[in-house]
Amino acid sequence: MKYFIFLFLIVIAGFNCSSSEQSADWSVVNLVHESGPLPPQYQYSYSVIINSDKTGEYLYSYPMGDEKKLQYKFSITGEQMKELFPAIKKSRIMEINIPKLPDEKVPVGGSLTKVKITVVNPNPGLDQPPKVYESPYFPTEEYKGNLEALYKYIVNLVPKEFIKKASEERDNYINTFDENN
Repeated sequence: MKYFIFLFLIVIAGFNCSSSEQSADWSVVNLVHESGPLPPQYQYSYSVIINSDKTGEYLYSYPMGDEKKLQYKFSITGEQMKELFPAIKKSRIMEINIPKLPDEKVPVGGSLTKVKITVVNPNPGLDQPPKVYESPYFPTEEYKGNLEALYKYIVNLVPKEFIKKASEERDNYINTFDENN
């Protein structure tokens, strides 16, 4: 009987380990990119939001009067979701507080990109706020490469036609702005 119970526990443990790799331990991944210091008409920013239910949003904004905001919704495949897990794990964002470059080594100018990963407590009875893991804009060299790979993977989840549409609309605005000024 002890042998049967031991075997049963091993099977259950193996099942739990394999099934945990298939489900997200996070609720939302949010990549934020800002163009950096440019003349106002050339500034833009975008966010790519991926939810653990495989839905996503691409939010693109640029100045137009007050501000023009474009929103595109999309879904990702199960295969894309499975490939997102190792990119997050390799970045180590959920393991450690990734150190940022010292102020004297932060580059002047250029674009800014970071990622936030939100983990909502699965037990609402505990009444705890979500845990948010966030990369710095300028991580140390040790973490920079893996974070940049994660950023690139997240952006590549956005359907290319959405990125193209947003970029074309912004380009049209810039051309109109330049012609009128």
